[in-house]
Amino acid sequence: MVPGTVQIVNRVERNIGCEAPGRGENDIILVPQPTNDPSDPLNWNKLRKEYHFWLLWIWGFIAAVSVNWVGPVWTQLTINLNTTFSLLNVSSALGYLFLGIGCVLLQPNAMKIGRRPVYIFGTLLNVIGFIVGGIQDTVEQFFGVSVLTGLGAALVDSLVQISTTDIFFAHQKGTRLSLLVFTLVGVFGISPSSLALSWSSNYSPWKNRAFEGHCQKTSFQARRKDQYTSEETSTTLESKGKEATESVEPAQDPVPPAPNSYWKHMGLFNIAHADSRPLWLVTLNPFTLITYLPYYGEAFIGGILGMMWGGFVSDWCILYFSCRNKGIFEPKFRLWTMVIPAIVNTAGLLMQGLGALSGVMWIMPAGFGMVFIAFGIGSGAAIAITYAIDCYPKMASEALVFMLFLRSFIGSGFTFAIQPWLQHDGLQNTTIIMSLICFVSNISFLLFTWKGKAFREWTAVRYLEAQEKQLRV
Repeated sequence: MVPGTVQIVNRVERNIGCEAPGRGENDIILVPQPTNDPSDPLNWNKLRKEYHFWLLWIWGFIAAVSVNWVGPVWTQLTINLNTTFSLLNVSSALGYLFLGIGCVLLQPNAMKIGRRPVYIFGTLLNVIGFIVGGIQDTVEQFFGVSVLTGLGAALVDSLVQISTTDIFFAHQKGTRLSLLVFTLVGVFGISPSSLALSWSSNYSPWKNRAFEGHCQKTSFQARRKDQYTSEETSTTLESKGKEATESVEPAQDPVPPAPNSYWKHMGLFNIAHADSRPLWLVTLNPFTLITYLPYYGEAFIGGILGMMWGGFVSDWCILYFSCRNKGIFEPKFRLWTMVIPAIVNTAGLLMQGLGALSGVMWIMPAGFGMVFIAFGIGSGAAIAITYAIDCYPKMASEALVFMLFLRSFIGSGFTFAIQPWLQHDGLQNTTIIMSLICFVSNISFLLFTWKGKAFREWTAVRYLEAQEKQLRV
């Protein structure tokens, strides 16, 4: 089988293709297969998994707040800092820029020394950023706030996803990743600043700092280690033309290892299951893979709907199509759920831009427009990220860093350019061009439903060689 193609459903009905997904959990084959080690996160009980996941969700939400709290006080900032919207856009662009840089700098360290110290470091950066934001009186200081919080929040774009995929199986990942993407989209509607527009632009960072400090303290005290590498005793690689197969047999221990003690679980560093490659190689590896209410409430609603579509619906779809494909799962099955987000996201951009230009009632641009955009971003991002992990599960960390690094840099470029673009082309032309870019990029999923498996066959040898190299180093 090519990378990403696995058997995920065991029982197939002869007449109708398959039972309705969800009726029989015993029919689902667990991918990846858990080991017999009780410390393997895949073996955790349901309560422990849920507890761990929601701690990660809280951390991700607070980290997202650190770079998205300024929207409600955007106008007030121009007064307090004696600056312009263009310079504030530069600050936002710096935040996106350092989100990408943070992915590259922090993720490799988490793979080498464990995730807990990196989470703590990200928390400290965010807290320091909020402190500077509370005493700022120049736009240059606000630039520094964006740099600090961008670096600190970078982990929500990469490490949180990896921590989540390590404890859930393939048929559960879509739902969990969509919940994490919701922290990025829904944060506009429920961040502390959005809930209290009466706060001043200098008072908001102090409230955010207190909120973050309390939640992060809870997360630090309660979150256990989730980094785990299963022992593999043999790896067989065969390559003939376009075909490549891998056989991995886990070590058969007569007696399962004893569970880790509480203090071992809560240790600061975790090098027992660290990536064995040098830090510089881990860092470079991804690049070798070539404003006021009600606006924010609508983003929150759209984020919830997008979370449900990109998570629950996409997970249901892969089970349904796998059943009808004799139990064999193909990553492209998830992509068919991109049809709705592609259309809805484009429609939302047109409604918001052209609706505001034509002067229609606010419910069109700021209501339906924001709901549609948030739905498209929330569901589309979850589907795309989960698809990439489905295709190359053993390279999930590198793939996420590379994708989110590019996303942050592209977002930074758009933020730098948006104000001059609007001034040059006007709101109407800018909206139309942005909508076309949105539609073309979203509908490009059709290429991967058509040629995705061929691409994976073409890269199968390199994918397996990369795994073999990781085992040798």
